[in-house]
Amino acid sequence: MRRTALLLLSFALALASACSHPRRADGAPRSGADVITAQDIRATSFTNVYDLIAQLRFRWLQARGTDTVNLQAGNVMVRLDDNELGTVQALRTLSPVGITSIRFVDPVSAGGRWGLGYAHGAIVISTHVER
Repeated sequence: MRRTALLLLSFALALASACSHPRRADGAPRSGADVITAQDIRATSFTNVYDLIAQLRFRWLQARGTDTVNLQAGNVMVRLDDNELGTVQALRTLSPVGITSIRFVDPVSAGGRWGLGYAHGAIVISTHVER
């Protein structure tokens, strides 16, 4: 009985892992709540990235709550090809031309990857094909 339950659990985990793979068969990231793909971008006619995100994923632009360190209102940070650009206001100066994907990274993951200053997450813009 226990062996059967363990086998079923292993199968369910393997199936869930296979179904949740973040890339399509052609290697491009899948569109979803945390990704805007090149295909999504090409389907719009926005002249700057801020307006594009405001239309497609407006919640990415909203910082929620206060920073726990200094109790001040914080900002969602923006990165372009692994370089920090600043806050979401920097998106108003960026053209969507040449962008291959835009991804939202949650605060915990962003803080773990880039350190302090990402208490509200990060918007990561890529201009090259991800592997």
